[in-house]
Amino acid sequence: MKKMKRQVNLMVKLLVMLTLTLQLMPFSVVAETLAQTPTAATTENVEGIEQLKGVELQSYLATLTEVERHQIEAELTEEQLSSLAALKETTGEQTDGDQGVINEVSQDSEQLPVLSDSQPTSDIQTFDTSSSQVETSTSDASQGEEPYIGAAANFLSAGPLSTTLAAADTNLVLNKTATYNEAQKAVDFQLEAYAKGEVVTSSSQVDVVFVLDVSLSMDDTFSNKVTKLAALKTAVTNFADSMKESQTKLGTGQYHTMRLVTYARNAATYPTTYRTDNSANVTNFKNTVNGLSTASATRQDRGLANAEEVVISNKKVPNRNANQVVILFTDGEPADNNATVSQIAGGAVNTARRIKQELGATIYSIGIQNNANPTIVGSQDVPNSMLNGISSNYPKATVSNINNYQGTLFLDSVNPKGANYYLTTTTAGGLSSIFQSIATEIGKIDNLTIRDVLTEEPFFSSSTTAIDLSTVKVYKAWTYAPSLVPISNAVVAYGINTKTVDVKNVNLDPVIFNGSTPTEATKNNKVIIRFSVKVQEDFMGGNQVITNEGISGAYTTSDGVEQLVKVFDIPKVNIPLKDAGIKAKDQKIYLGNSAQVGNFYTNLAKLNGKNNRYVNVTYKIEKGASVLAEKTIPAGTAFQDALFDSIRNETEDVIYKVSYAVVPALSATPSVVSLNKSENVNVYVFNPLLAAPDRHIYLTNSVNINDKLPVITEWQHPKAATLTQLDFTGTAPSVTGAKAASMDLLTEEVVNGSLNEVTLSNNAKFNPSLGFKVYVFRPEITSSNKQIELGDSTTLQERKVKTSWKNTKTTSTVIEGTEPVVSAEPQKVGSSQIEPAIVSPSETTNYAWLVKANNQNVSQYTSHVNADYGTTPKPAGAHFTIYVATSRLTIKKDVIANGPRTFGDETFLFEITWRNGQKVEVYYQTITLNENQTSGQTTLMELKAGTYSIKEISEWSSRYEADTKQKDIQISSKNPGTATFKNTLKNTKWLSHETKAVNQYNPVPKKRADVR
Repeated sequence: MKKMKRQVNLMVKLLVMLTLTLQLMPFSVVAETLAQTPTAATTENVEGIEQLKGVELQSYLATLTEVERHQIEAELTEEQLSSLAALKETTGEQTDGDQGVINEVSQDSEQLPVLSDSQPTSDIQTFDTSSSQVETSTSDASQGEEPYIGAAANFLSAGPLSTTLAAADTNLVLNKTATYNEAQKAVDFQLEAYAKGEVVTSSSQVDVVFVLDVSLSMDDTFSNKVTKLAALKTAVTNFADSMKESQTKLGTGQYHTMRLVTYARNAATYPTTYRTDNSANVTNFKNTVNGLSTASATRQDRGLANAEEVVISNKKVPNRNANQVVILFTDGEPADNNATVSQIAGGAVNTARRIKQELGATIYSIGIQNNANPTIVGSQDVPNSMLNGISSNYPKATVSNINNYQGTLFLDSVNPKGANYYLTTTTAGGLSSIFQSIATEIGKIDNLTIRDVLTEEPFFSSSTTAIDLSTVKVYKAWTYAPSLVPISNAVVAYGINTKTVDVKNVNLDPVIFNGSTPTEATKNNKVIIRFSVKVQEDFMGGNQVITNEGISGAYTTSDGVEQLVKVFDIPKVNIPLKDAGIKAKDQKIYLGNSAQVGNFYTNLAKLNGKNNRYVNVTYKIEKGASVLAEKTIPAGTAFQDALFDSIRNETEDVIYKVSYAVVPALSATPSVVSLNKSENVNVYVFNPLLAAPDRHIYLTNSVNINDKLPVITEWQHPKAATLTQLDFTGTAPSVTGAKAASMDLLTEEVVNGSLNEVTLSNNAKFNPSLGFKVYVFRPEITSSNKQIELGDSTTLQERKVKTSWKNTKTTSTVIEGTEPVVSAEPQKVGSSQIEPAIVSPSETTNYAWLVKANNQNVSQYTSHVNADYGTTPKPAGAHFTIYVATSRLTIKKDVIANGPRTFGDETFLFEITWRNGQKVEVYYQTITLNENQTSGQTTLMELKAGTYSIKEISEWSSRYEADTKQKDIQISSKNPGTATFKNTLKNTKWLSHETKAVNQYNPVPKKRADVR
């Protein structure tokens, strides 16, 4: 029971150390608190200390602070001192007899790496303490309570909270000076920082939620009849007193709060929020804690679920910025008849994850259960792995299946601040590291960043180039002197984007004053930072130039978040005005271009509103007695080209007088000197020498001058030879338009044109009196003749072989524009009537073309070619000829008689039928023989080609018998035909009275009845 009492006493002590972790009180208060608690390590209140010897005594001493240990050692007996000395000569074997809890803790601790700020978390090891057994009184396990057995490991070094250095409560002193260095064209800075007397404690508001185990096992008693619950009440109420005392370290209107959650089988949230800015509140909280009683089961999951609701409520308090802390106490394993260990542990870990991840709270878990040891993280050991997962040791720990805790627990990565949030009974030697992590030593400020945020205008108006860090020097002295040697370990950084100069990890020991004079022993604790920054070359200077932004000052960093503690004053400097820059250089410009103001004024285009932040600049441009432009660019305004639009389109040489005045925008005593300057500038205007291209167009097309603009071949000026040292200002314009005399319908092969206006791309217009030629291409039609048979038809358009375009005055074959549509319609020579598309002339006919281009009659401008005429003279006015060829047919008549024919002249009649396809013509022809003739013939001329059927009409020559009455003959102009009929005289009588002569005669058409 004595051993168990020591363990509980250490738990009480743990609460006091946790108070330090929450950064609630300085060391002196901690010492006083420890002295007032039952856990204070003195021989008077530690029962049976005189009985401890050897390993047990050594283990106990290891739990004490250095001060406590010295106190105890001073009161040890000779026998006890001898036992400690003997340990140094032995192998560390245990003594016989009952081993105390603390003894076992010490032995186990020697096997484990104790986590510290300097030890990597990857060194954490796990081990099995299941064999450690100790006798203790237990509560009824049937009520869901866990047996209390085994020993606890020693871990009391708490991890840090995210705290804030309260600027309002510091005696941090910051000074800054800035001086313009004319020789270096730079600003020399000196920054000073020191801590005056007793300064800052790192103190911020904290909302603490106590989640206390009130299971039945907390009623277990010790030999002196003090229960675990009673000891816990003592520890928590002492903690409350410490929080009340730390109230004095907070700023006006600030306070801590305490909330209470208890749990056994069920969890209970006490509704009151106890604020530390009221003593009655703290008293009421302590009374509430002292009134706690126990119940069955141990449901850490339900306790944390209620704590989550409390933290959510805390964070909703308007205008409050406090660290959220949850402290979970337990003396046993998860246990309840209505839930499995897996369900309780898994639910607790998952709820804790939300509290840590979503609500940003820090969770400390304090366990005094059997085998409590933070280094055990394996899920097979449910209590230790659960308390690790609940605590901020593992911010992202989770259980994916609460029904299978041991199979699905995933702790994830350990807290980068160290695994010091699951706490058990621990050695007092950890107090030193606790103080380092939770409290600022009296009169000292550690790990400051001294930052100067440089203003953009003088230093970065046109460039963000990093400054030369070699100029940054850090000294420890009350007053700077050139002989001072800078410290060598200063950490200096420059932020290009933020334009900051940082001196990091600055530790300020206090400067103690005797009245207003720093003491010799402490005055060199002041830090002096000196550096120079070049002023941008284009910065125009001015009075009262601000050198740093309002956020320059001292910063602390907590949990990765920077906080501004105190700002520097903002010193101002006068920087001499910069010449706005008249560039006395003449200019050559192209006709129509403007003289560029930027070539008169060096810095005109560079006034960007930043580099001229402190000056008003007035520019003036004069031409003779006329002021062309006078513009003032106010301080902080960027220059715009539009200010000088009036200086444009010079057409002849000109002299400008250009001037400027630079005046500081702010007054100061003394003040920088204003600047004024003026100079003359000659502007030479060059004119273009043009070459206009000849044009080649189709007849009936017009000349669009802008289709082929003249080109500039040279820029001319009478003094060009003497101005070669000058470069042209601006871009050479090109020709964008031109005008000429009307050239709508040109018919001659060559027409002379003249440009009377040319427009340049800068809108300048001038008359160049520039001539050019227009070559007009006219149509030429090539035709052919044709011969057809009389009676045949022909298509006249087939006589047009091709149409081409000709100009005899140029060898160019490239014609611009769209080729016109040319039509040619046939007319008989001498007639204005258009012939049908298909004709069947009865005789040879000469034709001419009526030519149109773009529906305009261009016959008179059209040339014609017809190679078919050869050397034969072409008929006048004819472009082609249709020759009509005819055929001939000869009919022969032979008469056979046995004797003389005494009938006089006899006539034989023939019917002639012509066929050509579907066409049929019938006509008649006779052959007359006198009585002495036995044969005769007739030839029909100019006949149509085709098939002729010649039939002799026997009734007309009835005395005779014809051997053939009809013959069919195919004739053409190249193949004439002959038909021969033979008649034999059979009857010497003439026609009877019944015979009638056919008196019908169809002659062959005109010119065809040429009988020969």
